[in-house]
Amino acid sequence: YCHGVFRWLLESGGGQIRDRGAHVMSCAMWWMGADGTGPVTIEATGTPPKKGLWDSAVLMEATYTFKNPDWILTWTQMPREKLPSAEERTGKEPGGKISRPGYGAIYRGDKGEFIHWGGDGGTWAERKAREWKPPAGARDVYKSPGHKEDWFKGIKTGAKTIMNIEAAVGVANLCVLGNLSYILGRKLEWDQAKQEIVGDEQARRMMYRPQRHPYHL
Repeated sequence: YCHGVFRWLLESGGGQIRDRGAHVMSCAMWWMGADGTGPVTIEATGTPPKKGLWDSAVLMEATYTFKNPDWILTWTQMPREKLPSAEERTGKEPGGKISRPGYGAIYRGDKGEFIHWGGDGGTWAERKAREWKPPAGARDVYKSPGHKEDWFKGIKTGAKTIMNIEAAVGVANLCVLGNLSYILGRKLEWDQAKQEIVGDEQARRMMYRPQRHPYHL
């Protein structure tokens, strides 16, 4: 038996960053063409619960710095009253009437920004995104039929799934590294090629769990 709130325990679930964070940061990595890459540094701060059994961060900010190309990914857990405002939707838009998820992402570039709500089982995009027309010669993205069907298709045909193992491991690493920086209270350096934390033996040992013989990865 596993209670539904297991995710708010660092030992078993890892908190919001390993719940919604995995979905949102997966989208960010995909949209940035960064699957298979990793950050060079990770720095996180947060606020733990004041009482009770749960020990994952209530408020949190984790900053991931990437190089070549240079960009920054930030995971933030903030009070609901500080969330950015969202436009009203009448239900007449494509997709019909949907409720706005309470999480999402803001993408900032040199030509503006784009707010995207959701990232798991539905999306709520700004009007400028819904009305955007791709330029001539633009390449469309892979349209997944859903993770389960996409997985079965991969088994049958050998085709690479949209959420392939390289992408999945990269996103999982982001979540774990963010929590480790939060727990230890210091910046971490990451070697993507070696898949290990650099210059911090305590953090490096916390990155992995002891294996249960005879099973191992």
